Amino acid sequence: EVKRLLIVASMLFWPLRLWACAACSCGDPTLSAVGAEKPYQGRLRLSLDARYRTDSVGRAGIDKLTLRELKTDIQAAWSPSTRLTLMATLPVGTRSVTYANTRSQNTAFVGDAELRGKVFVWQERTFDPNHLLALLGGLSLPTGTALAESFGKVPLELGVSLDVATVSLGAAYAGFARPWSLYASAVLASPLATTREGDRPARSLRGTVSLQHQTWATLALRASGHVRVDGVAMDLGTPDPNSGGKIFFAGPEALWSPGGDLTFFGYARLPVASGLRGAHDEGPIFGAGVAWDP
Repeated sequence: EVKRLLIVASMLFWPLRLWACAACSCGDPTLSAVGAEKPYQGRLRLSLDARYRTDSVGRAGIDKLTLRELKTDIQAAWSPSTRLTLMATLPVGTRSVTYANTRSQNTAFVGDAELRGKVFVWQERTFDPNHLLALLGGLSLPTGTALAESFGKVPLELGVSLDVATVSLGAAYAGFARPWSLYASAVLASPLATTREGDRPARSLRGTVSLQHQTWATLALRASGHVRVDGVAMDLGTPDPNSGGKIFFAGPEALWSPGGDLTFFGYARLPVASGLRGAHDEGPIFGAGVAWDP
């Protein structure tokens, strides 16, 4: 009896640090980026993801257009079961387009809404799995407000909306070996029709790999790589000479949870290698946001 009392007392006065998630206090506590989280039945996640980017298409002094954009994705993700996650995204923001004649146009916009599904088709165990494989599917709807092109036509790459529905299919893998975790995905997006003006957006293949280290219970650091391979867009039946090609971004990301169900994140994506066709130059992307699990 004396030994038992001493053991209980030692546990009270010298508690051990435990890793656990906020939902059930016994699952995986790994901080997760939006879209890379583990599902559990009834999980609801709301998030805001704001990012700034620059882009330019065309030849200087002739037909060059330069874009500066601040866009925020409003997102909601819900898992009706441990095998399925549904997500809805609506982008909003502001942008500035500078034309070759140096005239600029500023606008606030609503982008194309997107509905996505993630079906987990394999995991090595039921509770707190360390390896998960999922199939991805999505549909982007042409809900975006059109940019008033007062000074000339804007290429599809710089448009607010693709003006057509787009379907996407892909796969994703998530692995966990605390304090490390790995996420990888590949998604192919394909427009379903031509635009009202007769343009046809290009198909796009996008891949992501992220390696994360849970440095502390409240802080995780990530290194990510993002590759995009685009087909050639059609402009009134003619291939757009400044569309298509490939580009690779890489950069750091940090996730911080002050407690409760809030996670703040910030990231940078730098264009470290580019093989875009024609006169097309994309700048770095900087982003920050917050996710809330109510």
